Amino acid sequence: MKAKQILDPEREKPITMEIVVDAYDARERAMGWYYYLQDRLRFPFTAICIDKRSISPLHVKDEVEAIGLSGEEECEHEMFVTIRWEKEGLAVPLSQLKPITRPTSRRSKRLRIGTIGSRWTTSFNRCKHLAKICSGPFHSVAPAEAGW
Repeated sequence: MKAKQILDPEREKPITMEIVVDAYDARERAMGWYYYLQDRLRFPFTAICIDKRSISPLHVKDEVEAIGLSGEEECEHEMFVTIRWEKEGLAVPLSQLKPITRPTSRRSKRLRIGTIGSRWTTSFNRCKHLAKICSGPFHSVAPAEAGW
């Protein structure tokens, strides 16, 4: 059993004030997380599978290219990204992936700041951890496992 982590108020404040503000039910909290990730993840990027899941055909160490966040309807309980797969894209859990390249888009200063070196990796890892907590009921604040 995991030890219970103490919530960091400084970490929780932006989550409460920015991501799930005005969310009254689980669906609204899910959409808050969805739009938060949509604004922060930059595509495309190459990733490797780090976890075998029964809902995904990927195996550990498979390399894939993530091309976008999946649609809202797929992300109501867990965050999914679309990967290149055969002739069409395939939605796989974001928590199953670890980035191995940064996005190539450098369209604006905001994008450049968010995609340089470890800052991008840190941001991606935060989003990935958030995807893990999205597999259950959405909370008004992220649990300590989110790693913020």
